[in-house]
Amino acid sequence: MIATVIQGKTYAEILSLLDDPWVELAEIRLDLCPLSDSEIEDLFANTDTPLIATCRADWSDNNIPLGGSTSPAALSPAEAERRLTLAIQAGARFADLEIEAEAGWSKRFRDICHEYGVEIIRSWHDFSGTPSADYLRQIQARCYRYGADIAKIVTTATSPADCAAVLSLYEEPCQKGPKTSDPPAKIEGGPSKSAENAGNPSESAQRSASAPQPRRLVAFAMGPAGRETRLECLRLGAPFSYARLPDGENRQKSPIMQVSPSENGGIPSKSAEIDGCASFGQYSFEEFHRLVYGNFRGFW
Repeated sequence: MIATVIQGKTYAEILSLLDDPWVELAEIRLDLCPLSDSEIEDLFANTDTPLIATCRADWSDNNIPLGGSTSPAALSPAEAERRLTLAIQAGARFADLEIEAEAGWSKRFRDICHEYGVEIIRSWHDFSGTPSADYLRQIQARCYRYGADIAKIVTTATSPADCAAVLSLYEEPCQKGPKTSDPPAKIEGGPSKSAENAGNPSESAQRSASAPQPRRLVAFAMGPAGRETRLECLRLGAPFSYARLPDGENRQKSPIMQVSPSENGGIPSKSAEIDGCASFGQYSFEEFHRLVYGNFRGFW
């Protein structure tokens, strides 16, 4: 399945895009779309297209050294929480929260997703490189420990070895049981975040975690060297991968650490911006659709 990333669009423009029968799943970047509260609620309540609610925040003050790097998001954590909560309550199919998020919001996020039946994506991004496969497995474990139905791990690749490290995460399928009964994970070089599992889980969380479920993973690499991992992850079992809108459809500059392949050796810098896509190296929707489905155009 292809998740089309929508950013920098108005309410009317998003509705028009979602009317396209080729769009089978869409990620709405609430931090990058100029939507009012009522528009967020109506969008997530009344569209037939399954939606991922994502709202990046600046967690630079949270002091959680996880080894990666986060984007310099414009929204405060409080505003990001407010917008994401609106989308969850209105009817999002999935909601995405960075594992760098503050422990209190992380617990509230889990509880509200369980209450409203929203599947949880816990995500981690490294815009500066690709750590070792062992380190990435620790990050993956932390995503699940923090409540993920789907772990999303994204790095920046500059070599085939980087791509292999990311894709190696698919080699160890496993099951997950109750999220709140495990001891806190500790990643070497970073603190144990025991506050994530403090206190008693809500009844809804207990119900959600009562039976083991298959762990799902979306793991790929950004950058020209990692582009093929966006497709390969689907073959290896990812439930979906991401594609950008066609050139010219997403013209808002995204305040994300990205550069073109010709700049800085393809490694993003904090001050760089890119037009059109939420992470560099993305396929356009049309490209990705042809690669995944060939000439199939659906039943419409």
